[in-house]
Amino acid sequence: MKFITKIFTLLLFSNLLFADETITLDSIDVYSSTPLPSIGLPKNMVPANIQTIKGSELNSQSGVTIADYMVNNLQGVTVNEVGGNPFQLELNFRGYNATPIAGNPQGLSVYIDGIRANQPFSNTVLWDLIPNFAINNMQVVAGSNPVYGLNTLGGSMSMQTKSGRDFKEKSVDVSYGSWARSSSLVEMGGMVGDSNMDYYVGYEHFTENGWRKFSPSHVNQLFGKVGFESEMSRYELSYTGADNILIGNGLTPKDLLGAERDGIHTLEDETKNEYGQLALNMSHFFDEQTMLSGNIYYKRSDRSTFNGDLNDEFCDGDSYDEDECTEAQLAMSKADAENLNEGVINRTNTLQDAYGLNLQTTFDQALLGRRNQLIAGFSAEYSQIKFSQSEHEHLKLAASGHIGGAPDDDGIEVSTGLTGKTKTYGAFVTNTHSYTDQLNFTTALRYNHVQVDNRDTFNAPGSGASLTGKHHFERFNPTIGATFQPNEILTTYASYSESSRAPTSIELGCANEAQPCNLPTQMADDPPLNQVVAKTFEGGISGRMSADTNWNMS
Repeated sequence: MKFITKIFTLLLFSNLLFADETITLDSIDVYSSTPLPSIGLPKNMVPANIQTIKGSELNSQSGVTIADYMVNNLQGVTVNEVGGNPFQLELNFRGYNATPIAGNPQGLSVYIDGIRANQPFSNTVLWDLIPNFAINNMQVVAGSNPVYGLNTLGGSMSMQTKSGRDFKEKSVDVSYGSWARSSSLVEMGGMVGDSNMDYYVGYEHFTENGWRKFSPSHVNQLFGKVGFESEMSRYELSYTGADNILIGNGLTPKDLLGAERDGIHTLEDETKNEYGQLALNMSHFFDEQTMLSGNIYYKRSDRSTFNGDLNDEFCDGDSYDEDECTEAQLAMSKADAENLNEGVINRTNTLQDAYGLNLQTTFDQALLGRRNQLIAGFSAEYSQIKFSQSEHEHLKLAASGHIGGAPDDDGIEVSTGLTGKTKTYGAFVTNTHSYTDQLNFTTALRYNHVQVDNRDTFNAPGSGASLTGKHHFERFNPTIGATFQPNEILTTYASYSESSRAPTSIELGCANEAQPCNLPTQMADDPPLNQVVAKTFEGGISGRMSADTNWNMS
């Protein structure tokens, strides 16, 4: 404790230590404290650890997704490539996940131009649907800030896309690398003649064979935007599209790898993603101190999976443990080409439609003679999902790991059918007040309300196996914090915040006491499901050694 106190004292009076050296700060970082555009605040007035990224920095480094850049450049970020595919990374920030794996608890919220990128069915984040090339800026905010809505347990990510006003060029980029990895990117943007309109469009095609056997990927991403800007207003109409095929053949038992570290267990594990999103964003200044911003959007996702797996029922009745069963299956595959009971193909299809709007007003007006910024906002989203799952047994497990053999309609079993409707509403207010030139206080409160209506299309309502059910969740989440800036190059902050995550359709579909979980999830059946609430105490120090060098501890 004495050591920490001495360090703090040294930093506090650092302006005295460098009295003979003048540090010139060329700019002040301004930050919008919500996912939507606002008038903005200097970062030293915000009681949080905020990491910012410019699109030029993102595109100048190797990597195929936003997650790749984050793990190489940001604090507190790790990734886990469970499936062996670079677009299916499980990103971990301060112990909380943003992952494409359904059923994993999602503890991070992700926004693009103020629109949630977390999918409605399971709050997953599909990295292959986010066009890296179109990102202009990005902020990663640590902590349970309730202003960012559901799933902000450990932090949030907010991205802003390019426009023709900040990308005025035409470019073609082609690259080629190991494992037959190739990428072709075409971008163009600029102003439309002498008008107030601008445009940007980009398309990227990515393909690779993968570092593991039988693990190719094909990714096609499109983003386009048309903007109109007047003296007081800006409107943007944008479209995001993707058509991708990803193969990630999962983990391989160590005993089966041998000398082939790129080997696989079973194949193939294929995911197809088709995605489209249409959004209209707007911002309007009533005057220099009052701003209205918002968006409306529609997005549609069609996700299908095809997984070749071992048949869990193959060893039923025998005294094999899991490893012995695997060895027995492989041994029989090599010895008996006619045995068609070791393999199974699992298929799923998830269709999602979501309609939503976000709206907020910023008031940046003096209160008691000091700067005060108040933001009040509202959000609403209605989503529909349709999920189905089938299982095809009586298939051959080849020694290579392929699941195949003669198709047999008698071996196809439809195991799950689910439709769901989710209504999500949120309202928040946040206020930052400067009590002195050095001391700032921030308070915020958000109300979340979630309604989930599941319908089982396979099992009759009232049966022991039915997934049908209606659920609703609501909560008020607060936050309070303060920043203190003893000198121009040092800022300290402390905060307390709460945020929550409501169970999704996929989780509630598993919450049946009389029936084991039917949906493709890693969770066990553990009803009743309640909201997950994160409560975060945080303090930190940040400073600037020069215009280009920053440091922080939190």
